[in-house]
Amino acid sequence: MKLLSRLRFQQKISLSFGVLIALLALNALVGVVTGLAITRQLDLQNDSEQLTSKLDRMHDGVTHFVQTRAREDAAETFHQLDQVRGAISGLQDRTRLLGKLPPVLDEYRATFQKFVIELDQKAALESQASALSARVMNDIVAIRLSESHPHTHSAVDTLSDQVSSLLWQTQAIRNQPPTAATAQIERLTLELARLQGESRVQIRQSEQQRQIYRILRDAGSYLNSFASALQYQSRNRQTEQTLQSLSEQIQSAAQQLENDTRAQIRHSILLALILAGSCFVLTIIAAMLLARQLGRGILEPVRHLLGTTQAITAGHLDERAAVHNQDEIGELARSFNQMADSLGELQASLEQRVAERTRQLSESNAALSHEIRQRQHAEAEISERERHLRTIIDLVPHFIFARNNQGQYTLANQALASAYGTTPEQLLGHRDADFNRDAELVAGIQAADQEVIQSGKAICIPDDTFIDHTGCRRDLQTSKIPYQVADATHVLGVAIDITELKQHQSQLERIAHFDILTDLPNRVLLGDRLHQAMAHAQRHAASLAVVYLDLDGFKEINDSSGHKTGDRLLARLAARMKDALRDEDTLARLGGDEFVAVLQDLHDQESSTPILKRLLAAAAEPVHVDGKLLHVSASAGVTFFPQADKVDADQLLRQADQAMYVAKQAGKNRYHLFDAEQDRMVRGHHETQERIRQGLAGNEFVLHYQPKVNMRTGQVLGAEALLRWQHPQKGLLPPAEFLPAIDNHALGIQLGEWVLDTALAQISQWRSLGLHVPVSVNIDAIQFGQSTFLDKLRATLAAHPALQSGDLELEVLETSALEDIRQLSDIMLACRDLGVGFALDDFGTGYSSLTYLKQLPAQVLKIDQSFVRDMLDDPEDLAILEGVLGLATAFQRNAIAEGVETLAHGELLLQMGCEWAQGYAIARPMPAAAIPEWLARWQPPPEWAHCAEVRRDDLPLLFAAVDHRAWMAQLQGWLRGESALPPAAASHDCKLGHWLNGDGLQRHGSKPAFLELASRHEQLHLLGQRLIALKHTGQLHLLQTAQEELDMRQQQLQHAIQTLIRP
Repeated sequence: MKLLSRLRFQQKISLSFGVLIALLALNALVGVVTGLAITRQLDLQNDSEQLTSKLDRMHDGVTHFVQTRAREDAAETFHQLDQVRGAISGLQDRTRLLGKLPPVLDEYRATFQKFVIELDQKAALESQASALSARVMNDIVAIRLSESHPHTHSAVDTLSDQVSSLLWQTQAIRNQPPTAATAQIERLTLELARLQGESRVQIRQSEQQRQIYRILRDAGSYLNSFASALQYQSRNRQTEQTLQSLSEQIQSAAQQLENDTRAQIRHSILLALILAGSCFVLTIIAAMLLARQLGRGILEPVRHLLGTTQAITAGHLDERAAVHNQDEIGELARSFNQMADSLGELQASLEQRVAERTRQLSESNAALSHEIRQRQHAEAEISERERHLRTIIDLVPHFIFARNNQGQYTLANQALASAYGTTPEQLLGHRDADFNRDAELVAGIQAADQEVIQSGKAICIPDDTFIDHTGCRRDLQTSKIPYQVADATHVLGVAIDITELKQHQSQLERIAHFDILTDLPNRVLLGDRLHQAMAHAQRHAASLAVVYLDLDGFKEINDSSGHKTGDRLLARLAARMKDALRDEDTLARLGGDEFVAVLQDLHDQESSTPILKRLLAAAAEPVHVDGKLLHVSASAGVTFFPQADKVDADQLLRQADQAMYVAKQAGKNRYHLFDAEQDRMVRGHHETQERIRQGLAGNEFVLHYQPKVNMRTGQVLGAEALLRWQHPQKGLLPPAEFLPAIDNHALGIQLGEWVLDTALAQISQWRSLGLHVPVSVNIDAIQFGQSTFLDKLRATLAAHPALQSGDLELEVLETSALEDIRQLSDIMLACRDLGVGFALDDFGTGYSSLTYLKQLPAQVLKIDQSFVRDMLDDPEDLAILEGVLGLATAFQRNAIAEGVETLAHGELLLQMGCEWAQGYAIARPMPAAAIPEWLARWQPPPEWAHCAEVRRDDLPLLFAAVDHRAWMAQLQGWLRGESALPPAAASHDCKLGHWLNGDGLQRHGSKPAFLELASRHEQLHLLGQRLIALKHTGQLHLLQTAQEELDMRQQQLQHAIQTLIRP
């Protein structure tokens, strides 16, 4: 309260109302927060009850599906699970009472999904077992009905009865415990294996033997499917128990959530009521205290001040207010006291001020009389100056005028009046229409005046027009400005006659833009029109052609007949060629006998052909000059706009000029079209070649080395030198980025010589370290074909005396070798005398010839990586690879495979008899400094060291295995949506199936590994058929599990193939 007494009146009121408003706002805020809290808790209770209801419906749905196991019940249950999970997600953002319910529900959903999948797998296996059982019984009936030897028939009947007994025994173990059922299945499997052995001894006829093989194979597949179905049945029971346990946990968590929610609501309501009551009591107490204090501090001083003011009003000026407050009331009391003190002083000074004002008024009247006399003298001077100004205006040769807003002249000099055939005095008060009959011209004058008057700004009309009293039209440059006369705006203007200036300017422009001799546009005007034509073509999506013409034979005529005759010939040819063009086209003379035509609005390049033919015909037509019949022709180069690259007018002229020279070289009197793509490629090649030349001079090129090894023994055969460009901006570049630019170019020879010298220096350095690493270097055909190749090679070898025979091998492309077989053979023999070996690179990609292979003394054939890379999945590449290896064996050559990227590539190559290889599976290309460390660490993979070459009779199985991988890739691609139709899924449609039922059955039919391979092949194709059916029926949620099983079975199949192949 002491603080309140020290405040001013306004601050007291503001503070009091502020406190009351804050307390009221606090009450309102507490009420809103309380209401929101209670509402939120009620909503939470409602959502919890709904969640509990959804959990009950979900539990009933799961229980119903476990009883009925209907597909539509499973889908409905998944829908209910998603609804419950969505409801829990919404509650998680609003409460922490859910506890462990979300993870338990997620586990419940995953377990239910697993339960459904296990049911589907069990049903599929039972269906598969049923189909196999029916097939076995049908085959038994068929073999019994077939004709055979009595002894064979008896053995077949006995074996059939035993197989039928095995099938019936499986039905008896369906409901046994899992352990006992598994033991029974194993016993039946052993019994089936015994029957297989007996069938080969008792049955000798090949047809019955194959039938019995199929029966026993299908019976084995039946037992496998039946055993798998029993395993899924056991898993299904365990999963059902897990579901029951999780359901009890979910019900318990839901009941706990409901109880916790109710307790939280009761607690929230109690807190809200206590808070609201406290705020209300606090507001009442504060209002009472503020009202009491304001009454004391305001009303008593106001009553005392009121008595003082009444005394002053009655004339008692010596009365004073005795209020000492520090607020506005105290200030008001002090103001009243000061007012009383001032009243006497003001009355005394009033009479003195009136006397002073009277004296000042007398002095002002005297000064005003003097000012009037001075103004009259100034007006006389102004009149004299106006007369002099008028004389000056009349002497000016330009038009000077002034018009009011009605268009009437208020000022006109002698020059303007003379042009109208009148005097300045007669012109005043008239309009232009009174002297000029050209209504359009008069309207323009009036419009310009109104623009100046309305805008209040000056304007300049550089190309104004005026018609004098003789009817002669003059060109003016007019300037107009607004000026104020009383309350109206007038126009003041000056017009300069520029008629003669324009005539001179026109003559100069003509001389600057047109050729004097032919009256055609010159180079300056051509550039302007070409720029306009290019802009027009871009705006209207049209084309234009630039034609550069040079007259053939003109120089001879000009030298023999004289320049005057030559000039007349040029003038007539120019007129004739111009007539051959269209109106919208432009023909310009650049100088001498060179012309340029710009053909606009072309639909395409072909539409320019008739115009070009007319142009050449006009130039080639004989011309009579000075009694002589003169003959010339024209060579023309043509380029078009727009182009793929951005070009300007100068570039178009250069392109057309280049094309014109090509036309001259082709025989003259013709035209040639500029090839923009070829020009761009040539420029790009030239730039790259120049950059390569700079890089070679700046030591930007480096060699990387890729080792070549014997995959079986691990022996390092050497390394291939591979060129790389350490580009300053682009980083490390492979050869494909720059070598095409120097193909068949002399720069390629320089780079090849650098590679050869650098590789030999590196071999010498390795030898100094005690390392023996032979290096193979690629030789370009142009370098190899040089007459000085052998001499340069001898000199390079002599510069590295540490080299030994066999350290260097040269690789030449097969296609290069076919160009001159005799020369190549001689060079190879000479190189062999120098201790240099040869290899045919990329063998198989060219037009290989057995004659060439026989004649060339190359000891190594390098199989191109394009055949090796896809050999695991492409039977055709595998066939080419097998053919190349056969050629190498037949001609006693060594073969090395490029592009061995995986262990599987190496294993297949070793099985086919190819031991030498290079590729990423061995080592990537590396700097020379990394080779010693790699040599110290290199060990062949164990899979390669123990991989044996397969017998030639087993090669068809290798091909069939690759074909089957290709079938798998097609099936997986169809499942991913990459193809429209699935591959044939029947087991007998693939090459592996043909091999199993044909050559494989004859050669390996009695081997357990063969029976396992046949069984896994059949199961894999049945699973493939099931995958196709799942996708067709839309059961996409089951595809992932089935695809994982498909991959597993494919691996098992490939393992079975390798087991059968290994000796």
